[in-house]
Order: sequence, then C-alpha cells, then structure tokens
Amino acid sequence: MFETTTTMKKVVVTSTTVTGAILAAPLAADAALGDDTLYPGTNNDEVKKLQDLLRDKGYFTYHTTTGYYGDRTKEAVLAFQKKHNLTADGIAGPQTFGVLLTERTNPPDKLASSTSSASKQSSKKKMLLGSSTILRLGDQKEEVTELQRQLHSLGYYNGDQNGYYGRQLKESVKKFQREENLAVDGIAGPQTFAALKSVQVAEQPTSDSKHEETDKTQTYSDTFKVLSSGDKNSDVSLLQRQLKDLGYYNKDITGIFGPMTEKAVRKFQINNNLQVDGMAGPKTLNKIQNNPKNAQSLKSDTEIEEQNQNNDQISSELRYESRGQEVEALQAQLQQLGFLKMEPTGVYGEVTEHAVKDFQQEHGLQRDGVAGPVTLNKLKELTSVEEKPEEAKPAETPSNGKVNVTNLVADAAEHIGTPYVWGGSSSSGFDCSGFLQYVFKENGVELPRTVAGIYDAGTSVDTPRVGDIVFFETYQEGPSHAGIYMGNDQFIHSGSSTGVTVSNMNTSYWDERYLGVKRYF
Repeated sequence: MFETTTTMKKVVVTSTTVTGAILAAPLAADAALGDDTLYPGTNNDEVKKLQDLLRDKGYFTYHTTTGYYGDRTKEAVLAFQKKHNLTADGIAGPQTFGVLLTERTNPPDKLASSTSSASKQSSKKKMLLGSSTILRLGDQKEEVTELQRQLHSLGYYNGDQNGYYGRQLKESVKKFQREENLAVDGIAGPQTFAALKSVQVAEQPTSDSKHEETDKTQTYSDTFKVLSSGDKNSDVSLLQRQLKDLGYYNKDITGIFGPMTEKAVRKFQINNNLQVDGMAGPKTLNKIQNNPKNAQSLKSDTEIEEQNQNNDQISSELRYESRGQEVEALQAQLQQLGFLKMEPTGVYGEVTEHAVKDFQQEHGLQRDGVAGPVTLNKLKELTSVEEKPEEAKPAETPSNGKVNVTNLVADAAEHIGTPYVWGGSSSSGFDCSGFLQYVFKENGVELPRTVAGIYDAGTSVDTPRVGDIVFFETYQEGPSHAGIYMGNDQFIHSGSSTGVTVSNMNTSYWDERYLGVKRYF
C-alpha cells in the first residue's frame, strides 16, 4: 500500500489507530471454501467450487467447471477483483472470497440492464465509498470524483473534481490520514472512507439557532477536564464558541476537537502565557473565562518563532499519545542523532517511545520513555552542534545480538505495498515467511524459511511486544501465517491478497485464527 520510503516509515507511529486491509471472513456455510487460498495451477474440488461461484455470477464463461485453476479461471478472478476494487492479482485469497461469498448473484452482463432504470435516480445521490472500495494513484473513475468532493468539503483538497487520482489528491489523502491517525499511505481504502464518514458527520454544524449565541452562564461539565484532539462533546462546542468570541477560532461550531480547534487553542495559550500544548486543560479553560487576552493582541508568527528560539531551557513534557509540533521536533532530533529511522509525524507512538528510551539509556538518563525537561534539553544540546561528537551517536547493535526494534519495524514498513509472490523472498515480491526472513536478516537475526519452522524456533511469550512475531492458523492446521507485531494490536505481514500491508489483530478474521506469539531476540 505504501509507495515511498518516507511514507512507509510514517506508518510505524500511527499504529494507535486502526490500519491495514479489512479481510471479510467467509459465511459459516461456506467456511471450507473460503479457508484456503487458491492459486493458478491448483487442481482440486475447491477450484471447482470457485468456478461454480464465478460462473453463477457471470465471470467464468467456460462451458463446464473443471477443477483446474488455469488461465480462464485466473481471468475470471481478475475480472471479479477489478469489478470490486480488490487487489487484482488473479489469486483467490481471503479478501476475494470474503466478497465473493457474501455478494448476491448479479452477473456483469446483466448488471447494466438491471440497474439502468435506477441509474438516473442514483446519479443525483452521493456515491457510496465503502468496505470493498480501494482507490489509489492513477485510478480514474466515478468513485474518485466522490472522494475529491468529500475531501474538498473538509478543506483537504482544492483541485479539480475530475475523477482522476493524481498526486495532488494523493497528498490530500495523506494529510487527512495523518490528522486522523490512520496509516499514512495515500491510498483511500476502507479505514480512510470510514474516517471520512465519521468526520463529516461530526463536523455538521448544529441546527439549533440558540447555539449560535454564546451562553455566558454555560460551564464545563468537569472542573478538571482536559479537552484534546479527537474529543467530540458539548464541552468542545463550548470551547469553540468561547475561542470564536475571542477571535482565535473562525470555523463552524462542530463539537469535534480537530486540527483547527487545536491551532486556536495553541494561539490562545501563546497569547496568554500558558504552556503551549494544544490541549485545553484546567489552566487554559480557567483563563478563557477569567480576563483572557483576545486575538487582537496576538503576537505575529515571526515574534512567536523568535520567542521560542530564545528559550534556552525547555520545561515541557512529551509522552506516549502526545501530538503536535513539539512531538514532530522531538522526532526530528531523534532522527538527526540516529535513534529514529522514520520521518517525523507529530504523533508520539510506541516507536517514538522506544527511540526516547534508547536515547535516555545511551546518555545515562532515566529510561522511562517520557521526554521531560532533562531529556529534551539534552537533545537540544546535542542537535544544536553542527558537528556532533562521535559519542553523541547511538551505539551500534550490541554484540549480544539484541535487535533495535525501532529499526526492525521501520525496515519492515519500507516494504509495504510490495506484491505477494509465492515463494518470494526479495524486495520485488514476498510470500509470508520470505518477508519475515528478509526483514529479520537485515537486522542480524536468521530465521527458518517456513512459517512452521519460524514458529518452532521462537520463544513463547504471553503478551506480544513490538518486534515479536504473531502467528495464525489460516489455510491448514497449525501455524501457516505470521507477521511482525507493531504495537496497539497492529502487525505487518505479506498477505496473499494484499501483499505487504498492516492489519489489525482484532478484526474477526485474524482474531479467530490467532495462535500465539514468539520472541526471537
């Protein structure tokens, strides 16, 4: 899915949100057919059932079903995949079966006639972008026009709504994914469409006219409340109205704490000499209601920047789930010193936390993963020197063979989007175990070539941590599929229908097939 090294690395810290492909599990009655992935060259009863299904839907047109997965079957699968915006590889895997087994029969040659009478009415309606739609660079279709329309309405896209998925649209999608804590790959898939729908519903202005006026007697529901990015409630609506009255916020009152609200809070905090974190905590909320400075007295961006540069010591604290410009600056410093391989994202995830711990350990600081004043000032001291001394660089991988999990996961992320190839073990194409063997070898760990062998070679643990390998029972009994755990129930793997991608272990498909986790360093 990911197409550039920079973007690939960014996915590592965005694992707080749900990412990866959505694999639809087969219906119980057809479980036997959907359990196995079928490839060209296969000859068995499962292929015959696949041909029967494809023939019923009008894709397989040969006069009889043979049970042999030849060119005609592959062409039929390809036609079905393209029709449903699936990965068009001609292989019948979980994603293809998920749609095939749940879709009602409607042959493509009858589709036009059966829907022609409804097309005129539906043309005026918004096109649905749902669970089986995947749009990417180079696509040209009606769904792309709808995607452009939705992103335009949210202020992410200002180009032509022409139905062509160009670079401008890709960058708009990436910006939206980044702000919604999705995997940042520039590909519009199920998670992106779900987030779009959620944001559009949340950002609908309230129709009650009394909300247009500020209720001076209205108070927050909790004196010790902290409002931050992602919150959706009446307290956020009150905050937006108050910031709007003071001239910091000029958008609709939506009740959702998004990027524009965070920006307004930061400006208010700067102008009122508060800690600038973009979160509306007790001090910020109290100041809003007690002699606040309005936006007319706000310093210019240049003055603010100069003020920040003149602050010799840092007193703020950044930790897991923090986000914003300070986190982005922290990540840039860690990257400069070699502790972080990915590009800065502004989101403090598990990978950033591990990088901070490595930095702290290297420089004799408390290894808690929290970037407090001591850690931040040490980072500033080391990165402010043009020629860094050798001792400022992180040590190489210890001789005892311990792996830097930050590098391991980042190396794996660089291959996202690489196609699945049966028996593949190179960057041009991987199968499941070939991908694991390749990535671990890059980090100094030798793994067996098969999933079963990798399973037997690992040390069993109860709870996965970043860099462990999680195993699943898919097309045969025992461990038959595996991936690298990235944190927050996300794992990266090479799927037969998706290629190298990131998936969520809590989806019904993977949760039902989970076997366990093994550790290798």
